Amino acid sequence: MTELHVPDRPSWSCAGCGAPQWPCEHAKAELTATYDPVGLAMYGAERLAEAARDLPTATPEELFTRFVAWTRNP
Repeated sequence: MTELHVPDRPSWSCAGCGAPQWPCEHAKAELTATYDPVGLAMYGAERLAEAARDLPTATPEELFTRFVAWTRNP
């Protein structure tokens, strides 16, 4: 059975491999293969908005780095 590398909310860890932060490396690879560069950045920005509600102690910089910045050079 294939692991689904999806976020486990509200902690935003990876439900598939247990990585402490989603998107994990597997999720990043899967997302990069699924979306074009603009769609990938938009998807990341949408997840950032959701995570901001679930992770109120995370700084904007941390969230941007985690969910959007990597999409520039996946």
